[in-house]
This record gives sequence, structure tokens and C-alpha cells, in this order.
Amino acid sequence: RAIELIADGAPARAQLLLARCKQDSADVAAAQAACLLAKNELADALAPLQRAADLEPAFALHHWNLAATLHQLGDRDACLASLRRFLTTAQTPSGLAGDPDHPARVGLALRMVSELERTARLARAPRRRRRRRTAAARRSE
Repeated sequence: RAIELIADGAPARAQLLLARCKQDSADVAAAQAACLLAKNELADALAPLQRAADLEPAFALHHWNLAATLHQLGDRDACLASLRRFLTTAQTPSGLAGDPDHPARVGLALRMVSELERTARLARAPRRRRRRRTAAARRSE
């Protein structure tokens, strides 16, 4: 019912319902995060997203949702780690295989991992100075 309320644009009412639910459930944590995301409270959604991923680490969608939120918040390193976990768990057959959006998610995750790794390498790479050839060196060639 809480998910329906979120979809209907009533995340505050959904949160009231979720407060009465068992708190050690990945589904409840994911729904709590969805409420916060619907209210554009991205930073507050991180804890329930992480809790959902911790409680159900084999479910790829939890890692995807965490990575998407981290990306929006600009945390590239944590986003990269979550995308890697998503790709690892996405390889395991699950109910997501029947999700028509799943192949597109995997493709986007692969591109994002590649880009984030490239950006990280460039940020770490020391800049090399090109030595200018002196006029004497050019003449001796």
C-alpha cells in the first residue's frame, strides 16, 4: 500500500504506514528511501538505501538505486562502488531478468563504470611536463 501511495504522490502518508512496519526488512527500507526520494530528500535517502542493500545484498536493484542517488549527490567513488556491486549482482539470475528495463540498466552501468574509472585515473595521474628542445638540441639532430 505504501508503494501505491508513493506512486500517487503521497509520500508523507506512505511514511506513516511504513513507520508501523517491521524495520529489519529490505523492502521496508527501500520503500522508506523511495518516500524520501519522492520528496527530493536525497541525502536522507542514503541510509535506508544502504540498509536495503545490506539486508538483501543479492538483489541488484538496491545497489542500482543507491548508485543513482550517490550519482545525483556527486559522490563519484561511492557511486562507482555501488555500480560495481550492481553489475556483480545483476549477473545472477533473478526476477529482474524479466524486467524490460534491466538490460538498459546494465548497459548504462557499464558505461558509467567505464567513465568513472577513466575520470579517477585522470585525477590520480601526475601531469608530465614536456621538455622543450633547446635550439642547440634541434640543430644537432
